[in-house]
Amino acid sequence: MSTIHPHPRPAAILADPDSATAQRQLIELARNLLAGGVRVQGLVQETRREAGRKTAMELIEIDTGKRFSIKQNLGQSASCQVDVQGMAEATQTLRRALEQRPDLVVINKFSHLESEGQGLAHEMLALMAEDIPVLTTVAPDYRQAWESFTGGLALVLAPDPAVLRAWWEQGGPGRP
Repeated sequence: MSTIHPHPRPAAILADPDSATAQRQLIELARNLLAGGVRVQGLVQETRREAGRKTAMELIEIDTGKRFSIKQNLGQSASCQVDVQGMAEATQTLRRALEQRPDLVVINKFSHLESEGQGLAHEMLALMAEDIPVLTTVAPDYRQAWESFTGGLALVLAPDPAVLRAWWEQGGPGRP
C-alpha cells in the first residue's frame, strides 16, 4: 500500500537552459491549476526590455493581477537593480497566503537575494514551515544554495509540463 502525501514537497523548477522557460512553466502551471479550481496565490515576474536593456521589472500577484514595481533606475553600470522597497511591498502577497493557506504558492524565483536570506526568503521559509506547498524557479548557479536553504527537503524539477504536473498530482489536494 502506497502512502499519498497530503501536499507536494516544496520544489524549484530548474531554470536551465534559461529563466524565461522556467518562468513560463511556472505561470502556465499556476494558471492551469487556477482554472481547475485550485487555490493558487503568489508572485510571478514580468520583465520588459527595450534595445536589450531592462526597462521595467514587476512582481504580479497570480490570483489578483496586482503589480509591484521592483526595478530601480540606477543606470546601466549597476549590477543589482532590484528595488528593495518594492520587494518589501510584494511580501504582503506571501503574508496573505500564509494567513489564507491556499493549495499552492508560486514564487517567481529563488536567486541572489534569497540565497543571502533577503528578498522573499523569510516568507518562503514561513510558508514551507506551515506545510503550504511552494513552487519557485532556480538558476543552476543557485541550485546548491536552494538545496541548503531548504535543508535538502525540497525538490529541483525539470522545466517540463509533464514533470510539473506529476509533482503536483503526487501530493496535491483532492487526491485519494
